[in-house]
Amino acid sequence: MSLLAHFPQACKGEVRWMFQHLDINGDSRLSLKELYDLEHDQSEVCLRPFLQQCDIDRDVIVTPSEWCRCFQRTERPCAAVKHKITPDLLGVFVPDCDSQGYYKQIQCHNAINMCWCVDKHGVEFANTRTHGKPICDTIVSKPNLLSKQITSNSANNSSDDEDDDIDQDIEGSADHPDY
Repeated sequence: MSLLAHFPQACKGEVRWMFQHLDINGDSRLSLKELYDLEHDQSEVCLRPFLQQCDIDRDVIVTPSEWCRCFQRTERPCAAVKHKITPDLLGVFVPDCDSQGYYKQIQCHNAINMCWCVDKHGVEFANTRTHGKPICDTIVSKPNLLSKQITSNSANNSSDDEDDDIDQDIEGSADHPDY
Protein backbone atom coordinates (compact mmCIF):
# COMPACT_ATOMS: atom_id res chain seq x y z
CA MET A 1 0.00 0.00 0.00
CA SER A 2 1.63 3.24 -1.13
CA LEU A 3 0.34 6.48 0.39
CA LEU A 4 1.26 9.95 -0.76
CA ALA A 5 3.25 11.62 2.02
CA HIS A 6 2.03 15.07 3.04
CA PHE A 7 4.92 17.41 3.80
CA PRO A 8 4.76 20.94 5.18
CA GLN A 9 5.10 23.48 2.37
CA ALA A 10 8.38 24.86 3.75
CA CYS A 11 10.01 21.40 3.78
CA LYS A 12 13.23 21.34 1.72
CA GLY A 13 13.26 19.18 -1.41
CA GLU A 14 16.23 17.08 -0.36
CA VAL A 15 14.57 16.40 3.03
CA ARG A 16 11.41 15.19 1.27
CA TRP A 17 13.49 13.02 -1.06
CA MET A 18 15.37 11.38 1.83
CA PHE A 19 12.14 10.61 3.68
CA GLN A 20 10.64 8.98 0.60
CA HIS A 21 13.90 7.08 -0.03
CA LEU A 22 13.87 5.69 3.53
CA ASP A 23 10.11 4.92 3.50
CA ILE A 24 10.63 1.43 2.06
CA ASN A 25 7.03 0.24 2.49
CA GLY A 26 5.55 3.51 1.22
CA ASP A 27 3.25 4.07 4.20
CA SER A 28 4.35 7.71 4.72
CA ARG A 29 5.84 6.83 8.11
CA LEU A 30 9.40 5.97 9.06
CA SER A 31 9.52 3.03 11.45
CA LEU A 32 12.43 1.91 13.63
CA LYS A 33 13.13 -0.80 11.06
CA GLU A 34 13.36 1.74 8.21
CA LEU A 35 15.66 4.01 10.25
CA TYR A 36 17.82 1.21 11.71
CA ASP A 37 20.64 1.24 9.12
CA LEU A 38 20.82 5.02 9.19
CA GLU A 39 20.86 5.19 12.99
CA HIS A 40 23.50 2.46 13.34
CA ASP A 41 25.99 3.73 10.76
CA GLN A 42 29.32 3.51 12.61
CA SER A 43 30.84 6.35 10.59
CA GLU A 44 28.01 8.72 11.55
CA VAL A 45 27.94 8.51 15.34
CA CYS A 46 26.11 11.82 15.76
CA LEU A 47 23.23 10.74 13.55
CA ARG A 48 21.48 8.42 16.02
CA PRO A 49 20.86 11.05 18.74
CA PHE A 50 19.81 13.52 16.04
CA LEU A 51 17.28 11.10 14.53
CA GLN A 52 15.92 10.16 17.95
CA GLN A 53 15.04 13.83 18.46
CA CYS A 54 12.95 13.74 15.27
CA ASP A 55 10.26 11.57 16.89
CA ILE A 56 8.66 14.51 18.67
CA ASP A 57 5.62 12.66 20.04
CA ARG A 58 7.72 9.61 21.05
CA ASP A 59 5.43 7.11 19.28
CA VAL A 60 8.41 5.30 17.63
CA ILE A 61 7.25 6.49 14.18
CA VAL A 62 8.57 9.54 12.33
CA THR A 63 5.96 11.30 10.20
CA PRO A 64 6.72 13.63 7.26
CA SER A 65 5.90 16.62 9.47
CA GLU A 66 8.28 15.47 12.24
CA TRP A 67 11.00 14.65 9.67
CA CYS A 68 10.79 18.11 8.06
CA ARG A 69 10.73 19.88 11.42
CA CYS A 70 13.81 17.90 12.46
CA PHE A 71 15.80 19.09 9.44
CA GLN A 72 14.44 22.65 9.46
CA ARG A 73 17.50 23.85 11.38
CA THR A 74 19.99 22.39 8.92
CA GLU A 75 21.71 24.57 6.37
CA ARG A 76 22.58 23.86 2.78
CA PRO A 77 26.27 23.30 1.93
CA CYS A 78 27.51 26.80 1.12
CA ALA A 79 25.44 28.50 3.80
CA ALA A 80 26.69 26.02 6.41
CA VAL A 81 30.36 26.68 5.54
CA LYS A 82 29.86 30.44 5.38
CA HIS A 83 28.08 30.40 8.74
CA LYS A 84 31.13 28.78 10.42
CA ILE A 85 33.61 31.39 9.18
CA THR A 86 34.70 34.01 11.69
CA PRO A 87 34.23 37.37 9.96
CA ASP A 88 37.25 39.03 11.59
CA LEU A 89 39.80 36.60 10.10
CA LEU A 90 41.78 38.25 7.32
CA GLY A 91 42.67 36.34 4.15
CA VAL A 92 40.15 33.55 4.73
CA PHE A 93 38.21 32.11 1.78
CA VAL A 94 34.54 33.05 2.08
CA PRO A 95 32.28 31.11 -0.29
CA ASP A 96 29.76 32.86 -2.53
CA CYS A 97 26.31 31.34 -1.99
CA ASP A 98 23.10 31.58 -4.00
CA SER A 99 19.75 32.49 -2.42
CA GLN A 100 19.05 28.82 -1.58
CA GLY A 101 22.33 28.27 0.25
CA TYR A 102 24.16 26.39 -2.51
CA TYR A 103 27.50 27.41 -4.01
CA LYS A 104 27.49 29.77 -6.97
CA GLN A 105 29.28 28.44 -10.07
CA ILE A 106 32.24 30.79 -9.68
CA GLN A 107 34.11 30.92 -6.38
CA CYS A 108 36.89 33.42 -5.75
CA HIS A 109 39.47 33.72 -2.99
CA ASN A 110 40.03 37.47 -2.98
CA ALA A 111 43.14 37.38 -0.79
CA ILE A 112 45.06 35.38 -3.41
CA ASN A 113 43.17 36.70 -6.45
CA MET A 114 42.18 33.21 -7.65
CA CYS A 115 38.83 31.97 -8.93
CA TRP A 116 37.53 28.52 -9.93
CA CYS A 117 34.37 26.70 -10.98
CA VAL A 118 32.33 24.48 -8.66
CA ASP A 119 29.08 22.54 -8.71
CA LYS A 120 26.24 23.56 -6.38
CA HIS A 121 27.72 21.45 -3.57
CA GLY A 122 31.09 23.21 -3.78
CA VAL A 123 32.98 20.43 -5.56
CA GLU A 124 35.66 22.10 -7.63
CA PHE A 125 36.03 21.30 -11.31
CA ALA A 126 39.63 20.34 -12.06
CA ASN A 127 41.92 22.74 -13.91
CA THR A 128 39.63 25.75 -13.51
CA ARG A 129 41.71 27.83 -11.08
CA THR A 130 42.76 31.07 -12.68
CA HIS A 131 43.55 34.70 -11.97
CA GLY A 132 40.35 36.48 -12.86
CA LYS A 133 37.00 34.83 -13.40
CA PRO A 134 36.80 31.57 -15.38
CA ILE A 135 33.99 30.86 -17.85
CA CYS A 136 32.19 28.11 -15.97
CA ASP A 137 29.18 27.60 -18.25
CA THR A 138 31.19 25.46 -20.68
CA ILE A 139 32.89 23.54 -17.87
CA VAL A 140 29.64 22.57 -16.13
CA SER A 141 28.72 20.38 -19.10
CA LYS A 142 32.20 18.75 -19.03
CA PRO A 143 31.27 15.94 -16.57
CA ASN A 144 28.73 14.65 -19.10
CA LEU A 145 31.47 14.55 -21.70
CA LEU A 146 33.79 12.80 -19.24
CA SER A 147 31.25 10.12 -18.41
CA LYS A 148 30.73 9.51 -22.13
CA GLN A 149 34.51 9.24 -22.50
CA ILE A 150 34.69 6.75 -19.63
CA THR A 151 31.93 4.65 -21.22
CA SER A 152 33.69 4.84 -24.57
CA ASN A 153 37.04 3.88 -23.02
CA SER A 154 35.46 0.94 -21.20
CA ALA A 155 33.86 -0.26 -24.42
CA ASN A 156 37.26 -0.13 -26.10
CA ASN A 157 38.83 -2.21 -23.28
CA SER A 158 41.07 0.63 -22.16
CA SER A 159 43.26 0.22 -19.10
CA ASP A 160 42.04 1.08 -15.61
CA ASP A 161 44.78 3.71 -15.34
CA GLU A 162 43.03 5.92 -17.90
CA ASP A 163 39.77 5.73 -15.96
CA ASP A 164 41.59 6.67 -12.75
CA ASP A 165 43.04 9.77 -14.43
CA ILE A 166 39.56 10.87 -15.49
CA ASP A 167 38.16 10.28 -11.98
CA GLN A 168 40.91 12.47 -10.52
CA ASP A 169 40.12 15.23 -13.00
CA ILE A 170 36.55 15.55 -11.74
CA GLU A 171 37.41 15.44 -8.02
CA GLY A 172 37.35 18.78 -6.28
CA SER A 173 38.41 20.40 -3.09
CA ALA A 174 35.05 20.97 -1.43
CA ASP A 175 36.04 18.62 1.36
CA HIS A 176 39.22 20.60 1.98
CA PRO A 177 38.31 24.29 2.37
CA ASP A 178 41.11 26.84 2.51
CA TYR A 179 40.31 28.15 6.00
